[in-house]
Parts: sequence; structure tokens; C-alpha cells
Amino acid sequence: MRKLHNTSGSPPDRQRAASAPRPLRAAKTLKKEEPTQPGKKLKMFARTALSARNVCRAKPMGRSMGTVAEFKTPTMSELPVPQGSWTEANSKKQRMNNLQLLVGIAFAGGTIVAAKNSGLIEFGWGPKIGN
Repeated sequence: MRKLHNTSGSPPDRQRAASAPRPLRAAKTLKKEEPTQPGKKLKMFARTALSARNVCRAKPMGRSMGTVAEFKTPTMSELPVPQGSWTEANSKKQRMNNLQLLVGIAFAGGTIVAAKNSGLIEFGWGPKIGN
């Protein structure tokens, strides 16, 4: 059987290393600022500006899959032209929609009646009278 905990009384090596006192560091001494050369700041600014220029020129990453070489945008003359009577197409669509509505109402009504007759649903319309 494998031991889950160290029962020997001594801490594991990594705990021993972590619990050992660290040597004290020498305090940093503050240096007096040396007088800077007049052209040094300008030189550093120029170096910073040059490196910032490369950041500005970088292209943003895109997710495009590429471009089609010979793609021509469609015009209005290339779109399909409606054919036939609008009223006939609309009445046919409305007839199918009304039929679907009636079938849905009939199915819902039949389901409610079947559930009520089987005793699954109690509508709570009042006490039963006569029995």
C-alpha cells in the first residue's frame, strides 16, 4: 500500500528547502544622478520613435480565407424576376397556414380532453356534485 502522507517526522525535501531561512540581501545604495549629456536624451527618443514606427506599421491579423480573383458583384439585372400572380401564391400559402393552425388547435383540444377523462388533470372547477 502506498503512503499518502509523510509519517517519518521530517518534512520532505522541498518543504525543507522552502522553510530554510534566506540570506539577507545587501541594501541598495542610492546613486546620485549623473549629469546627462544633452544629445543622449534625443538619441534615446529617436530610438524609441523608430521602434514605435514598426508597431504602427504592423498589419492586424485577419481571418479572411483569401479572395476570389475573378469575382464580379451581382447587379439588379441578374436577380430573379417574380413570375405568376401574387394573389394566387398568397392565397395558397394562407390556406396551408390556416390548415396547420386548425390541426394544431384540434390536437391540443384532443389532448386536453383525453387527459381530463383519464384523470391526469384536475382543473379545479369546483366540487363534484352527485357522487
